[in-house]
Amino acid sequence: MLDLATDCDFNILSEKNPIKGFRCVREDLNAFFSEDALRYKNELLGITYFFTVKNSEKAICAYTLSNDSIQVHTLSGSRKKTVEADIPRSKLMKSYPATLIGRLGVSEEFSNGGIGRQLMNHIKASCILEDGNRCRFITVDAYNENDVIGYYTAMGFSMLFSSEEQEREYYKRKHLKTRFMKFDLMPLYRVLG
Repeated sequence: MLDLATDCDFNILSEKNPIKGFRCVREDLNAFFSEDALRYKNELLGITYFFTVKNSEKAICAYTLSNDSIQVHTLSGSRKKTVEADIPRSKLMKSYPATLIGRLGVSEEFSNGGIGRQLMNHIKASCILEDGNRCRFITVDAYNENDVIGYYTAMGFSMLFSSEEQEREYYKRKHLKTRFMKFDLMPLYRVLG
């Protein structure tokens, strides 16, 4: 099994360091990483990171992070309580800082080899150790598909809304292509910090 920490190189997307050889099962992700990710960076909308096999340019996985927040002042009482459960002086806060996983993909060639789990563990640790504890939560608008929701749930993420109906009502949409999920970094911070 490939190990991201020892068998791979960590990269930050730039004009001089593009993503090469990346192909996952989702065409929209392939298009984003090859065509739009650099524009997102240049417009200060998000930074894309990727891993390559050591001594190779072949991309194994890629992800984009942006700043985000959870706006609790607009949530119903029960949803607000799930976010504020262990936060001191929570009544003073209208929102909580978060890091948004805007895009995340694993190359087809390396799928089903534990790379997705390793990648998520890397993202969580980097939010705590490398980014200077700048946020409490990681958020994602996960594709509203069983395998995608299952992946994020297995990684410790939970739905902000208790039902799809409640989320549709909140966003005033008839259909949801994505579901808003969150991961509380505090328990991990207590272990790693």
